[in-house]
Amino acid sequence: MHIATQLGLIARQVYWWMLRPRTMGVRAVIVDESGRVLLVRHSYGSLWYLPGGGLEKGEGPTAGLIRELREEVGIANPTIDGWIGLYHSQREYKDDYIAVYAVAFNSSQTENVRICSAEIEQLAFFSPSELPADVSPATRRRIGERFGAPRNGDAW
Repeated sequence: MHIATQLGLIARQVYWWMLRPRTMGVRAVIVDESGRVLLVRHSYGSLWYLPGGGLEKGEGPTAGLIRELREEVGIANPTIDGWIGLYHSQREYKDDYIAVYAVAFNSSQTENVRICSAEIEQLAFFSPSELPADVSPATRRRIGERFGAPRNGDAW
């Protein structure tokens, strides 16, 4: 990781610790026709996550999801299948709410999936039953819920 990126992450965490901001983000459980889930690995971390990110000021969750998917993985017109849930996290010293959507993905969109942001280091499709060991715990839970596992509260 570049020193500027590390310093930026530290500055952000100090800011969050001091001000405890309330933030809102979105994530997508994107499932292709084979039932595989799209995951991304960020350049500033070591775990696999669902694609998505923070909302911009004045942006609604659906618009933010569409923007994030276009910016991160090149999906321009996602087919939002439904709502998985709204979750809460107080990690990283902030009061964060994350809206999670189910998104369908068809084979005609495959050629469009690509890394579109410097913050994304890798992307890949995985079978829900064969997820890599280094998937974030919250990501693993959201994928399980998408495929029928019971929801266990609102915690991210």
